[in-house]
Amino acid sequence: MEDTRRRRINEDGEWEYECISCEEWLEKEKFKGCFNKIDAYGNCLLCRSCISRKAMEKRNNNVIEEVNELFIRMGYNPYSDIPIYKQVEERHRKKYG
Repeated sequence: MEDTRRRRINEDGEWEYECISCEEWLEKEKFKGCFNKIDAYGNCLLCRSCISRKAMEKRNNNVIEEVNELFIRMGYNPYSDIPIYKQVEERHRKKYG
């Protein structure tokens, strides 16, 4: 990754900046709200859309991990090749016949 974000002047004479994730050229206002992907000068390197997408992916991964931990505490193995519903059926069959 570069130390500074790339910029250029568009047809209207306005500055545009490149998002390091989607590589789109956007105006400066589209780069607000960045905390961890900044250059040496404090400029955001990700556009708002990419920030939102990455935050959503992180939330989804956290939910999946929490559910997997819950299954483990219940005695099931979410990382097994056997699906959870099959594990539940097998346990139910063993317990209740």
